[in-house]
Formats: sequence, structure tokens, C-alpha cells
Amino acid sequence: MTTQHPLAKYLHAYANGEKVEQRPNQSWPWARVTLRDFADAPTAEYRIAPETITVNGVECPKPATVGSFGVRIDSGTGGTTTFYFGSEDDRRAIYDALCKPFKEGV
Repeated sequence: MTTQHPLAKYLHAYANGEKVEQRPNQSWPWARVTLRDFADAPTAEYRIAPETITVNGVECPKPATVGSFGVRIDSGTGGTTTFYFGSEDDRRAIYDALCKPFKEGV
């Protein structure tokens, strides 16, 4: 039995056209990779880039169907919708984007 390369998952994703990101350590922001990055920075942290949506001109993480962190939106007609996110940072990004027009109007 052979041992799979530690970056195999990300190399396959990159080869299949998915967006892959890396950062040398947690204090650095995530950055898109090129094929050369896999060889130059094999010990960096890698991830498949999260899907995003644009809200009021701001790129934000795409909501999930379930998650620990939610943003509840009142429809104005008595109903509400809750969007869930996997982290507080993702929830904060969408909340800030939704509030952007109100902050700019002040």
C-alpha cells in the first residue's frame, strides 16, 4: 500500500480547476496558489477556497445550509430568514456587507 502525498487533495482540486489557497502561517492572509507554490511552499497551510457571493459590492463567504453562526434577516412582511456560516469571521463579513449601505448613508 502506498502513502498518499500530503497535498494530494489540493493538487487534484487545482488540476480540476478548483480555486486553492495557501498561507505560510496563521498570521498571513489566504492567497490563491499557482502550481509552483506547491513545490516552493510544501509546508504551508492549504485549503480549497470557499465559495463566495457579492453583497453590496463586497465579496463574502457563501452561506451554508447549516452552521453555528447565523444572521437573521427580517423580510418586512412578518417573516424572517436565517443564513448560516461556519465561522464567526464569515458571519461578520456578511453582516458588515449587509450594513454597508446604511453606514455609507450616514
